[in-house]
Amino acid sequence: MKVTNQKYFNITENQCKKNKRYIELLSVLNNKYQVKEFYPTEMKNILVDDLSNMGWVKNKKAFKNSNAKVQIYSEKIGVQIQFGNKAWVMYDILKLSNLQNNDEIEFGVIVLYEKELQKYLMSGLGNFANITIEHEEYSKFLKSKIVFLEVNDG
Repeated sequence: MKVTNQKYFNITENQCKKNKRYIELLSVLNNKYQVKEFYPTEMKNILVDDLSNMGWVKNKKAFKNSNAKVQIYSEKIGVQIQFGNKAWVMYDILKLSNLQNNDEIEFGVIVLYEKELQKYLMSGLGNFANITIEHEEYSKFLKSKIVFLEVNDG
């Protein structure tokens, strides 16, 4: 797997790269795994476990009165690895935005499959190309700092 594209909303790449955990996240995503060898949920769980083994915290609560969680968190970064249905990406954006509004994170990251890889795996999954196009519209009224990272088989 490797990161093949990034899109930054309301934050710059340079600002993100000042955070050592963001650099660490990129290194974990640029790995030896071949995505096509795993079901999407398996791949997500492997990545979450890899980050957890490096000291990242699993399942940070996203809202006070809800069980909703952000998958992985460290040093003011919340990360959602979204290899599932595209509708969940919008919910991920809301969770990350809420944590920012409460000053619990500086910015959020959402990891998505490349469009061609997503088509190979199954339909209905979110993909980087489509989600970032939609978020261009949302970012006109949602001022959250969000980074989208595209991954493929490398």
